[in-house]
Amino acid sequence: MKKIITTVFAICASASLFGQNYPTNGLVGFWGFESSFLSNNNIPLTRSDIEVGSFVSDRQDRSESAFNINGALKLSLDASTYPATKPNNISISVWIMPNIANCGYYPILAKQGNLDNTFNAFTLGLVNNKDNPLKSEVYGQIGIDGVIYKVGKLTDLALINNVWTHLVLTYDGTDIKLFMNNTLLESKTKVGVIDFSKANTEQVYGSDYNGLFDDLAIYNKALSTTEITQLFTATTGNTSVTKTNPVNSFKIYPNPAQNVLQIVSNNEIKSAVIINNLGQITEVDIKNNTVEISALNTGVYTFQAIDNLGKMYISKFIKE
Repeated sequence: MKKIITTVFAICASASLFGQNYPTNGLVGFWGFESSFLSNNNIPLTRSDIEVGSFVSDRQDRSESAFNINGALKLSLDASTYPATKPNNISISVWIMPNIANCGYYPILAKQGNLDNTFNAFTLGLVNNKDNPLKSEVYGQIGIDGVIYKVGKLTDLALINNVWTHLVLTYDGTDIKLFMNNTLLESKTKVGVIDFSKANTEQVYGSDYNGLFDDLAIYNKALSTTEITQLFTATTGNTSVTKTNPVNSFKIYPNPAQNVLQIVSNNEIKSAVIINNLGQITEVDIKNNTVEISALNTGVYTFQAIDNLGKMYISKFIKE
């Protein structure tokens, strides 16, 4: 097993939408993609092509509660959402499940400038370096006083390929911070002003991204670490012990287990991760529908698997 991400948990006050809990202080809009492009306060995202993309099941296995993109669609946010004289603070939070097989460089979210993209108010994105995966990158950018500043971290994107991943980019007028799965990847101090008037296009969603997209939240403040933790933990995934789909039967056993988990599924399981109660994610190898768990500490874990059709299964198990 290979440990990927370390996180901590916290609790703070929230609002609820479609079963999701999220901080509301400074909230511009929360888009849950529950068969709709409207936010919690009815701000619409405009779909560039109604024939492209589809609503799919989210990480909690709720039908039509996330959106699937094939790299040929833009979702646009009305420019009035970002007035030129905006408070000099921003946070962008989003859940993604990327499919990096056919893409190199792509933004996930971007408030871009003119046609040549000489100025971005903000960008969240991935760089998939196929020739050297260790030089792939998760990154964020904030345009301050006409200059783009970047924060990011080199990572093998194969580790988050087809895995739900939470990204947050914040700026408080002094520090730019990028978080992935509740872990700070990089922070950079740059004092200045975000000039949203220069980023005059309405694009909020990068057209080159491939994969799933859910729970977009935009704030006119820099979220605290407690609020970021809340966004990560309150919407992480289904808490059922075992999920069984009548079309594609799926289960893991024994439960409790000591050394191995057995997987039963009508479809081929392509990838899987195990998540502990601190939110730490571990990629696992599947051999003959068996997963080795002897190295895990005693406790309760979440098993998240993706089959060859892209469907996600989430089950709890106890490691003795």
